[in-house]
Amino acid sequence: TYVELFWNVPDKDIHPEVIAIVIGNVEDQFRQAGYEIVEFEKIKGDLIALLKKAGKSTNDVYADDEIKRFKANLELRNIDKKFVNGKRILSEYADLLVGITINRVEVQNNELTVRITANATLFEQGEWLKLASSDHAKSVPHIRGSTANLIAVAKQLTSVISRDLEPKVRKQLGQRKSVAMIQRDQENY
Repeated sequence: TYVELFWNVPDKDIHPEVIAIVIGNVEDQFRQAGYEIVEFEKIKGDLIALLKKAGKSTNDVYADDEIKRFKANLELRNIDKKFVNGKRILSEYADLLVGITINRVEVQNNELTVRITANATLFEQGEWLKLASSDHAKSVPHIRGSTANLIAVAKQLTSVISRDLEPKVRKQLGQRKSVAMIQRDQENY
């Protein structure tokens, strides 16, 4: 299982701590449910080699500016977005892809609202097939100048989404195995 994260909030800066918490929580939830997690750090060297091979700069991945480096690594982490054949490349590392998208971080009427979507896709027989998805939002009071509520709501939403998504994934995987067994049994007759 590989976890990607997309920041789809164009008017807000990427918040590194929120990103790290969301990715970490999703990986932990799936790990606790028995899934093997492919760590980004484990494949980062291979991805950098692919960037170099494509003639693209890797300077930002090693930048002294922490935010610049973080953004470059986040972009690199999103294999299927970064590379033309990204999902094919990703299939060499993982069979299950969990894509998390932070869709909304908005303050309105003194309320902070965060919306996160998760999609799980399976690599099977040379194709990526959508298995399940989950989408949740939560609003909390906004405290000007503080990121504590943003971090807290990101943690809560990630837990809710993971608890919602993982059983759906497990069920779909189980049904796929059942269908495959039925098909094999029918072929044997």
